[in-house]
Formats: sequence, C-alpha cells, structure tokens
Amino acid sequence: MQTRTENGLRCLNRDVIKYAAMVTMFLNHLAHTLLSDPYGSLAIVFEDIGYFTAPVMCYFLVEGFFYTHSRKNYGVRLFAFSMISIVPYYLALGGNQMNMIWTLFLCFLILVVLHNDSLRPESRMLYAAGLCVLTFWSDWGIFAPVMVILFDRAFGSRKKTLAAFAVSAALYGADCAHAYYTWALYIYDYTGGRAVTFGLVQGILAALPVLLAGLVICFLYSGKKMQVRTKGARAFNRWFFYAFYPAHLLVLYLLSRTVV
Repeated sequence: MQTRTENGLRCLNRDVIKYAAMVTMFLNHLAHTLLSDPYGSLAIVFEDIGYFTAPVMCYFLVEGFFYTHSRKNYGVRLFAFSMISIVPYYLALGGNQMNMIWTLFLCFLILVVLHNDSLRPESRMLYAAGLCVLTFWSDWGIFAPVMVILFDRAFGSRKKTLAAFAVSAALYGADCAHAYYTWALYIYDYTGGRAVTFGLVQGILAALPVLLAGLVICFLYSGKKMQVRTKGARAFNRWFFYAFYPAHLLVLYLLSRTVV
C-alpha cells in the first residue's frame, strides 16, 4: 500500500529496490556476455541501465552497517560470497579484476576503520586510503568506496544523501564521458567535435541511472524491509540477494557458451 509522509511518497521497501537492482545488473551483465556487438546501441543501453545497481548496493551497504545485528557476521557473509563469486565472475566477464561483492567487502572494511574510535584520526584515514587503493583491481573500482564514504557522511539526512548521489553521478558520468570519447576516436573512428559530443551524451546517459537511484532512495524508499510472515521467507530474502550474484553470472556464462 502506498503511504504519503512529510518526506514524500514512500512506496518501495528495501527488498523491492534490491530486486529492481538485480534486474538492472542482470541486463548490464547480459550486454557483456550474450550480445554479439558489445559496442552496439542495445549493449550500451543495457550497460547504462545497469549503472543503477552499484549505487543502490553501496547505499544499502552503509545502511546495513548501521542497522545489522552483527557487523562481524555481515562482513563474513560479504567475504564468503565474494570468494564464491570469483570463478563465476571470471568465467562470465573475464578480465583480471575481482567481483563487486569483493568491492563491497572492502568498502565494509573502510566503514569499520572509519568508525573505529580506538584508532587515531590519521590512522583511520591512512587505513581507509589503503583499502580504497585495493579497489582499483575490482569491479567499480574507486567509485564504490567514494560512494560509500559519501553515503556514510550523509547518512540520516535526505538532503545530504541526495547531494551524495548527485556528486557520485557527476564523477561517474565524467569518467564514462572520457571513456566513450576514447571509444569514439579509436573504435567508432569519429573525429573532432563528433567524438566530443558522443562522449558527453554517453556520459550523461551513464550518470542518469545513478541519479535515478538517488531519487528512488531519497523519495520512494520507505526505510523498511519487505514484510513476510515466515522465517523461511525472511531467510530466502536475505540469502537470495547474495546467491543471485554468482548464480546469474554462472548462468550467463553457460548461455554464452551455447547461444553465442
């Protein structure tokens, strides 16, 4: 049921938003595994749609850090599924980087460090910076810890959270604009102003899903999880979000071997 509060229309619970993020992630990975032309228009559209996922995952990581009953168990789950996902991620997407759950685990450690009052402030910053460097070799790279730190600083304030999403969108859009500009020059063989225009347009399109994630979180998110009646249903919701990541990568890999 939709409910209107002083903060706007809050009609989506946490699990619904997570399921939506899984769908957009699936489309992004489908573009990389099953579409024959990775630089074609459909692939770019699916890839851009998938950019909704990472900021949502980063925001809920921060929320989970504050609300979880056991930070230790939370960290163990992230680490365990990051290890489980290594082979499916490599098979489906290749490359020499680690998967997104590993990135989230590193971001979780950054939060642990930043909120460890037993450490001196300069030590916290040094350890957090070292963990940020480690994300260079994993999915979403430095953007994930930047978003997590921004969301952490803004947590509890809708205005600051929206600003954090806006900054994240601007940074990611700028990076994508540069990447697509390079593609335009060396892959599409564009020149001059056409390459610049192509890069700017694609950068804006890449930033829009990040902004959309911010709007959903700030104006549509109810702050609650899905209400279920049984322990089994609650357990399914909890573990499905972890298991879906390696499972869908493995399925896409198997399909790519038989279809493409």
